[in-house]
Amino acid sequence: MANESVTRVAIIEEAARRAGVLVYSGTATAGTASTLADTNVLLHANNDDLKGMEVYIHTGTGLGQARVISASTASTSLATVTPNWAVTPDNTSQYFVLRAPYRYQTFVDGADDAIRRIRHRKLFSKTNEEYVAQDLLWGYGAMERWTNGAVLAPDGWTLNGGDIARSTTVADRMVYSAQVTSDGTNAATLTRQVVMFPELHDASVSVYGWVRANTASRATITVTDGTTTETSAALTTADTWFEFGPGKDIQLNSLSMGANPTDLTVSLNISAGSTVIAVFDNVRCILDSHPLEIYELPAAAGYGSELTSFMWLSEVWFEDAPGSWNYSHRARPGVDYAVVDREGTRFLWLRSPEVLSLRNHRLMLRGQEGPTRLTADTSTTEVSARYMASFVADFAMRSTRGGLTNDEDIRRNTRLVGDWQEEDRLIRDKPYSNSIRVEAH
Repeated sequence: MANESVTRVAIIEEAARRAGVLVYSGTATAGTASTLADTNVLLHANNDDLKGMEVYIHTGTGLGQARVISASTASTSLATVTPNWAVTPDNTSQYFVLRAPYRYQTFVDGADDAIRRIRHRKLFSKTNEEYVAQDLLWGYGAMERWTNGAVLAPDGWTLNGGDIARSTTVADRMVYSAQVTSDGTNAATLTRQVVMFPELHDASVSVYGWVRANTASRATITVTDGTTTETSAALTTADTWFEFGPGKDIQLNSLSMGANPTDLTVSLNISAGSTVIAVFDNVRCILDSHPLEIYELPAAAGYGSELTSFMWLSEVWFEDAPGSWNYSHRARPGVDYAVVDREGTRFLWLRSPEVLSLRNHRLMLRGQEGPTRLTADTSTTEVSARYMASFVADFAMRSTRGGLTNDEDIRRNTRLVGDWQEEDRLIRDKPYSNSIRVEAH
């Protein structure tokens, strides 16, 4: 069955239409603290014809607000709401009006229920190439995870000074990089601390990655254990990608950690002075001295077709050589690797001596996940739009007090049940053979 990409608000609009409760759908022409007017669509014959209905703003100014209509004025196509709007609507505010006693939240609840019901049966394939063998940054240095948005530091990193932006200028096959801009006076740094540093006493680590900048001699990379710091040579040529690390274009020596380290932090730096834009990508902190067995599996989705959250993990492949992006060696599920849970955080546990002997080789994880809950009107799902709209409409009609009030509503609801059950029968997805369960739901 073909997948789609449809927003929650589109699902709910179609569901309300199928349930026969979508009275109006339009864009306001004006609004005040307690009213919404639409002289194009909100037409009604008599005053208070709309009383008791709900108006919900789904796009534009005031989005997300739902209010009960306490009075309506036919001559001006005006709805008065109770309580007052928190944000006054204007001519960008797109709205729905739902027949009483239906409420928008009931349709939201129906969308949640639809996803929960189908989550363990409708599975989507996912891959992930952020992980690198022996990488203490656990993939965060790939700069692909931006949960807080494109102008705040990527997940796992802290910005000190300057500005940050998610960039599509990349050094390799990933989608994003981290662009740091200094403020014209002060230094700027993007840092990540490896919290397991107490366990790494007497270890050796090497930091690798890519950097480019619009000005030479201002961008550097450092790694410190709180006592000893290794700093790279400065970038000498502008507007060109250079790889840094031991023996790379930009030399950065390995760090030999002491017997009592107080830190392990990787810093991506712009020195003080005039404004500089530096872009960093594919940063790894490789543990040289002994095998790294566990890698945190983030719960948040990542980027493009490459996602970081799995319900089922089916395959782990590893790179032929560092930087080759060619995968021909497959680890055996349950033998070479497993998934372990530590206080609610899930980790990939590598157990194969062959895999544990690798350094700086990229790992490719393949697996599946069910559709995620729609948390906003703009959230999308690839579950069949017909299934979602029919199920949500059926849910709202059954859940709303007095929803099935007449023979027409009963006949309509019967058709809706048939529609979503027919779509449900078409869904036959299941976990791939030998898959390992990652997330508990």
